Amino acid sequence: MDCVLSDAEIQTLLFKEAPYGDFTTSLLIGYSTASMVFSAEKDMSLCGVEESARMAMLKDLQVEIHARSGDFIQAGEPILTISGGIGELFTVWKVAQTLMEWMSGVASYTSELVRAADGVTVACSRKQIPFTKALSVKAVRAGGAIMHRLGFSDSLLIFSEHRQFFNRTEQEVIDYLSHSAPEYRTSVEVHSIDEAKRWIRSGAEIIQLNQFSAYDVAVCKQFVNWEGFKTKLAVYTDITLRNVSDFVSSGADILVTSTPYYAQPKRIKTQLTGGTGS
Repeated sequence: MDCVLSDAEIQTLLFKEAPYGDFTTSLLIGYSTASMVFSAEKDMSLCGVEESARMAMLKDLQVEIHARSGDFIQAGEPILTISGGIGELFTVWKVAQTLMEWMSGVASYTSELVRAADGVTVACSRKQIPFTKALSVKAVRAGGAIMHRLGFSDSLLIFSEHRQFFNRTEQEVIDYLSHSAPEYRTSVEVHSIDEAKRWIRSGAEIIQLNQFSAYDVAVCKQFVNWEGFKTKLAVYTDITLRNVSDFVSSGADILVTSTPYYAQPKRIKTQLTGGTGS
């Protein structure tokens, strides 16, 4: 996978780590060279390698990549080796380690959800932790899920808040959008079973069931099947590893969740070798 941060963004991360240099290293070590190997403490779906490698390159360190974002690696497997000046190496150390741990946590939880969903599409929402969008999207994709939407610009999703500002019927809205934006599928968010049925009858292609229980999703799925509609049902709620099987059994076509963004980070170990200099 490609690095999703610009050099300027990476430089900002490194600057914030040591805005006035590394005080401890400069006082106690001075100039020395060393190598550091990053490796997995436990099994994980890996992410953040390319950004970490680019950090090291921007500090004129030598880089050897052993595994890439999207790979599943086992405990003890090496991820990345960086070598060069100890001051530069220490500056990269914790930034790269923390980045890979957090992104790998998101990717790993996503991967577990995808496996548990047993073929049902898992889509992660755009409700990422602020300022982490590019990294979050990459981690979700590394874990095998898709993005529900990236923002307001890439899809048609009608919220109840939109519907407060027009007086068209459900059918009139669907007909208008089918004519005005024929390349886009029309999605509608609903908050009740009755509301879902009205929009299904109108021809909406995707119904987003907001905070529905698995039972209510099953009721809507039954209605779709009995009436012979081709509508897809996307359930948007707090889907976790503990309840994902319930929503799979309910007949949902798409599972929309924000849960992976708050997953426990994966532990990445570092081993330092070398130490020659003044």
